[in-house]
Amino acid sequence: MNILLIHPNRYAQRYVSVGIGMISAVLKAAGHNVMFFDTSRYGEDMLDSAANALNRQTGRMEEVLQFVPVKLPPIRRAKESVSNSLNDIIRSFKPGLIGLSVTSSDFAYAVSIIEQIKHYRVPIIIGGAQAIASPIETLSVDGVDM
Repeated sequence: MNILLIHPNRYAQRYVSVGIGMISAVLKAAGHNVMFFDTSRYGEDMLDSAANALNRQTGRMEEVLQFVPVKLPPIRRAKESVSNSLNDIIRSFKPGLIGLSVTSSDFAYAVSIIEQIKHYRVPIIIGGAQAIASPIETLSVDGVDM
């Protein structure tokens, strides 16, 4: 089965969920085709404000924890929209299941993504911190199956 895993990352935080990485590895070991879609490269205003916040947060962590600063390259912005890219991927990859790993801070963004893709009638599963912290709220989203 083709499985699409989505990382809704509205504020371009520099991480990918360890959980979604493990799930991808297990699915691949079981013979599934897995594609990963990360929204980090989309949204100019969001990326600019996120970069500023990240720089402030990283600088403070370096000061408090006294670790060597790490200079990460800037995130290259995508020219297309999340919606267009995601729709193109779904049409070409034809997933039998779509999974999202969602933090509570990105829950509203994940809901907006689900709104844009639910018409494909592909089962959608949400996991991650949001699903653990608020399972009833998460399952009540129109388009979420699991």
